[in-house]
Amino acid sequence: MRKHHLTWAFQLLVGTLFLFVAGCSQQEILDPAQRSVSDSQAKKSSEKTFYGPATPLGKGVARAWVMVNSEGEPTSVGVNMSVKAVENLGDEPKVFILRLPKQGDLTLYNYIMMDWNPQGHPPVGTYTVPHFDLHFYMISEEATRAIPGMAPFGPGGIQFDTPVPPQYVPFNYMQDPGIVPMMGVHWADRNSPEYTGSSFSRTFILGSLGGEFIFHEPMFTVAYLMGLPGMPDQTIPIPQALAYQKSGYYPQNYSFSYSATPKEYTIALTDLQYKTAQ
Repeated sequence: MRKHHLTWAFQLLVGTLFLFVAGCSQQEILDPAQRSVSDSQAKKSSEKTFYGPATPLGKGVARAWVMVNSEGEPTSVGVNMSVKAVENLGDEPKVFILRLPKQGDLTLYNYIMMDWNPQGHPPVGTYTVPHFDLHFYMISEEATRAIPGMAPFGPGGIQFDTPVPPQYVPFNYMQDPGIVPMMGVHWADRNSPEYTGSSFSRTFILGSLGGEFIFHEPMFTVAYLMGLPGMPDQTIPIPQALAYQKSGYYPQNYSFSYSATPKEYTIALTDLQYKTAQ
């Protein structure tokens, strides 16, 4: 989430290269047959997990996945990152594209964009620590690339995009001014720890453009990720709106977990429930 961070966004655009790599080359390779999503996410033996191609990340790889039940309904969608993926990422912002498997068509999401922010981004003092932004986009890559920027402040004062109708906005989510190029408008949960007296470790951001939500975004620090080994799976409820703009499977929770075999982190949107547009 980025209040007053248009400058950061343009620096990111200039210094970042989208990575559309489907293979691993000399990167560490994770065998899907050996990997497992956390036990709490695989409660039913009938559920199957399908993986997208591996994308090089740091000294390791990241891979998107979709979990589907025996009825063919998606139950979770997420990303696995090998432990070495957080090593040697460098001091410059980077953007990585993660491809979903074909079962991603069952979900709300078209693709996943992972941003590496080594110095963080504004608001200063809130999100200015090394962290990842994990955007689950509900629009195409072409539509994402076409998103223009709008300065948060301009002639006449603060500039806001077309507001999302209130029935579609979860309680206590607040819109940031302006539009970030290739991202859109960001909405933050004012009940998150970083706004209620604690430091930022993880949070759940919403993104919109032209009055419609276009992405769901878990944001999390490197320190939080590296602290997961030895901890139980972390599951956090996602605030829900009174109504939904688009019919589809919406996550009720998001989670973080660590697996020792293979050594990897999992970030997931879980407990998908079908909602009908109103």
